[in-house]
Amino acid sequence: MFPVGDYTKTQIRALAKKWDLPVYEKAESQEICFLDTNLYKFLKSRIHTNKGPIITAKGKEIGEHQGLAYYTIGQRKGIKIGGIGPFYVVDKDFKKNVLIVAQGDFDDALFKKEFTVSKTNWISKPLKFPFKCNVKIRHLTPSVPATIKGNKVIFDKKQRAITPGQSAVFYSRDEVLGGGIIM
Repeated sequence: MFPVGDYTKTQIRALAKKWDLPVYEKAESQEICFLDTNLYKFLKSRIHTNKGPIITAKGKEIGEHQGLAYYTIGQRKGIKIGGIGPFYVVDKDFKKNVLIVAQGDFDDALFKKEFTVSKTNWISKPLKFPFKCNVKIRHLTPSVPATIKGNKVIFDKKQRAITPGQSAVFYSRDEVLGGGIIM
């Protein structure tokens, strides 16, 4: 059924109903499309993870995580450490099995100015590095100015919760130049 191409979400739901797929009535979600359970339950049933410490960006241990695979950069829900005000995931140290969090929406640890991309796909004419363009790093946020230097993306201003594994899409006005996977 993928890619869905020119189909609308309504048309896809109608096809799912026609083919008697149980997900056609699934509520809107920011989780994986057409997954009939939440992401945590899905991952827990399929992978083995190890618990480990949760530390603040300042180095204080404040809890225990259930496995790094269950968390994503910028995540607030499901960390389960309590405290005054929300905590957000700012990094994951896979070598030490440590989840790093910061308290509050605007903690500096949530913001970064640059990242690298892999699996880059250029769909426009060949480009000379470095070059300026707009970059979009999540679905519901606007693209923002950046400089591309090979596989390095450097924003003009720091951006919140740059998430490894997500797509970065490069634009010149309304034209898609290409994209890659955030490392």
